[in-house]
Amino acid sequence: MTITEFRPSETEYTGSPREWFFGEDWLQRDIETIFEPRWLVAGHVDQLALPGASVSIALGDRVCEVHRGPSGEFVATETRSGRRLHTDEWVGFIFVAFSDARPAPLFEELDRTGLDGYDTRRLKLASFKSHEVKANWKVVFENNNECYHCELNHPELVTQIDWKVTEAADFDQYMADRANGREVETSNKVGSYSTLNNKRVSQQLLHRHPEASPAVGSWTVFWEPGSGLAFAPDHAWLQAPRPTGAGTTQVDQYWLVADDAVEGVDYEIDDLRFFWDATLMQDKDLCENVQRGMSIPVYQPGPLNRRFQGGNAGFYSWYEAEMHKRHPEIFSGA
Repeated sequence: MTITEFRPSETEYTGSPREWFFGEDWLQRDIETIFEPRWLVAGHVDQLALPGASVSIALGDRVCEVHRGPSGEFVATETRSGRRLHTDEWVGFIFVAFSDARPAPLFEELDRTGLDGYDTRRLKLASFKSHEVKANWKVVFENNNECYHCELNHPELVTQIDWKVTEAADFDQYMADRANGREVETSNKVGSYSTLNNKRVSQQLLHRHPEASPAVGSWTVFWEPGSGLAFAPDHAWLQAPRPTGAGTTQVDQYWLVADDAVEGVDYEIDDLRFFWDATLMQDKDLCENVQRGMSIPVYQPGPLNRRFQGGNAGFYSWYEAEMHKRHPEIFSGA
């Protein structure tokens, strides 16, 4: 008979300390360390198609507006100072950076994934939605990094995704890789349309490059801070969360279809949005409950599951490594 050795709970990883989820001081550290140095999704080019159209993006108490310049370029201007911010475009999305220096070219790394063979030049924005979650952004990001909670909380999602999808092959190695700067991840769900009961939501499939083989399921690419773009054979979806306060997070969702798909003929907006929006509304309730629980003074974090919460541990490992680079003083008493 083999005797299973259990690790003492006090030696297991529990994520970042409770106090890092509260207060304006920590929010400002997060903004300076995680969000300002990186490209943030501001909108989609189709939202700026009409003359005079603009999109806005806020980061802490800083707000900028993005519009098209006279030559068609994207111009991002901070509303208070009038300062011009960095902009870029990738697969139809407009990105803004609040940093003084232009961030590293994230999009080269994303393009190297191959995007599963989809022709991203032939996508159009079909729908957009933004909602607020009354929880710290790290709670929202943690929720997005695992499916340990899915079986009991996401009846729609589990029709398509095995909740064990985030099972970690090597918990410690994954944490080390993330701490060493790994910020881009991909996943593939063979045979899944990422829709309720695997039913197509658009009769027009997304266009693929001529050399690409037919799509066999859903393919997703994630990158920090917290964004993810998921392709199904007939539609694509992007989510982009961003802190709006110490205890509030804005989550933007974008649904894309083939550029020649026709609303009311090939797809209906409600059908297109249902699967992911239902899932994120369920996550909203979960995250807000977690935030309320963490607010109780006697709250103590428990160890993360080494088999099914490796994604959470990897996120916090990456986050803490970034925080250590920028604010080593907060680790001096650790």
